[in-house]
Amino acid sequence: MHRIGVSTQFDPVVEMRFTVTADTRYTNRASVTFGEDHRIALQRVAQ
Repeated sequence: MHRIGVSTQFDPVVEMRFTVTADTRYTNRASVTFGEDHRIALQRVAQ
């Protein structure tokens, strides 16, 4: 189980839990993108 904490200038930290499938093609890092519709997208970083 992994966790990510997200906060904004005005909101408190919100912690979200998610699972990640083990895959040796990827590192233990991710890139985070915030969309125009206020969604958060996580993309795993390849080796």
